[in-house]
Amino acid sequence: MLPLQHTEQKDKYVKTAARSKKKTFLEDQASEAQEAAYRGDTQILYRITRDLSRANSIQPSTVKDEHGKLIAKLEDQCARLANHFQTILNRLDPEMPAHIQGKEKEKRNEERSYQMFKIEKAIAKSESNRATGEDRITVDRLKEDPSLSAKCLFNKVWSKEKVPNDCNKGILIKLSKKVDLYQYKSWRGIKLLSVPGKILNTSGS
Repeated sequence: MLPLQHTEQKDKYVKTAARSKKKTFLEDQASEAQEAAYRGDTQILYRITRDLSRANSIQPSTVKDEHGKLIAKLEDQCARLANHFQTILNRLDPEMPAHIQGKEKEKRNEERSYQMFKIEKAIAKSESNRATGEDRITVDRLKEDPSLSAKCLFNKVWSKEKVPNDCNKGILIKLSKKVDLYQYKSWRGIKLLSVPGKILNTSGS
């Protein structure tokens, strides 16, 4: 018969190894889901989300606030998670914002043609079957007529000299990255951005 101390050490080792393997598994699943979201592979993204939801079905859905107190109301939980994701995902405004100076009509027309060419080129290089954002505009839809799509996107930005708000909005998918799901820091977010917004960023418009 094994001594009690030896048994306790073995038990502690097994529990530690199990926690470590579970943590590694969840992190691998989250990374795979993030890559699937980038590729627009909604089938793999759905499977991983479904499997993780089943695996953590025994875990409570509540989270704790910054003081370690459980948040009971659903709207308070959503507000806490929204604040957490805003903190880790949003970037600060640049210290020196871009200043657009007035240009001659001819020069603006030349720049307009060049920017439209870059947008059309970015549309052609975009991969098909990617996940869409809140506007549900797909790459395939823009590729049906790249010239017309580039013109519409450019005019939408050129008239207001800023990227429309709908291009900056995205769908946030919540995934766990740690075992303790009570902690709001145990969650990571994958943001599905607008396809036109990503094309404008790629083209530098």
